Amino acid sequence: MSNTTPSQQNPVCPECGCKNTVKKGKRRNRLQTLQVYRCTECLHRFTSSPGKNKTYPFKLVLEAISTFNLGHSLTDTQAILRRRFHRDIPERTISSWLTEYRWLTTYARLRSHARRHYPADSVIRSHTFHHRQVYRFQVHQAKLDLLTKREHAAVPADFDASALKNYLASIEKHFPHHFFQEAEHRSSKFPLIFIPRL
Repeated sequence: MSNTTPSQQNPVCPECGCKNTVKKGKRRNRLQTLQVYRCTECLHRFTSSPGKNKTYPFKLVLEAISTFNLGHSLTDTQAILRRRFHRDIPERTISSWLTEYRWLTTYARLRSHARRHYPADSVIRSHTFHHRQVYRFQVHQAKLDLLTKREHAAVPADFDASALKNYLASIEKHFPHHFFQEAEHRSSKFPLIFIPRL
């Protein structure tokens, strides 16, 4: 049996739906390089990368939206991105991204409620587990609080998340680390012996 990994398939042509597309060079703008494809049927050229018509890489757009939705102001978001990515992005550009992708960020409508209860730097509670690998455990405290408040419009009247909140709060202190530190195999690599029924 071959151990070779199958190569990634080229994207389908957005114009005619043909699966036979080939790489046809690269397109560069000021901050990123995009792979260009050509359809062998209709000869349409296209790029498959999200945010292909943006000056900034789409990863940067997502980081800006996520940072703002944690509760940071536009000015603070701009400063954080400048420090993290060494890009000076105008506030009006960040504002336009927030407007354009608001339909993707359902949390945006809960942001003002979260800001009243949590400073931006404590919305996410993070803890590192040192098992055979290092894992970062994170809880979005503002969302969790909203889930446990029955009077909030986003929570169904018959939904009780208090047990979930208590469980997540206890993980950092009462977690069975020995299962993950002493076990010989990870669950994803655990040897499975399959015995079919006759």
